[in-house]
Amino acid sequence: AAVHDASGRVRVSWQPGPSGGVNGDPAQSYILFTSRDGRSWDEGTAVSGTSTVVDPPYVQQYYRIVAVNEGGWSFSSEVVG
Repeated sequence: AAVHDASGRVRVSWQPGPSGGVNGDPAQSYILFTSRDGRSWDEGTAVSGTSTVVDPPYVQQYYRIVAVNEGGWSFSSEVVG
């Protein structure tokens, strides 16, 4: 979810994906990617928990998350924004 807070910043939050068995090990960290058009993405910012607050650029902004563990990167989340 991406929600504007009272200060005008955006809180991006998510739930961890399933883990164990065929789903693999749980995430150790996450990478938050941002985009102005929902197609071209930045290089990402490491995030340790399941939410973060970002300062929006005052234009339409899109977000997606990738989980990371010793096995590599997960598929990306749905795009929100």
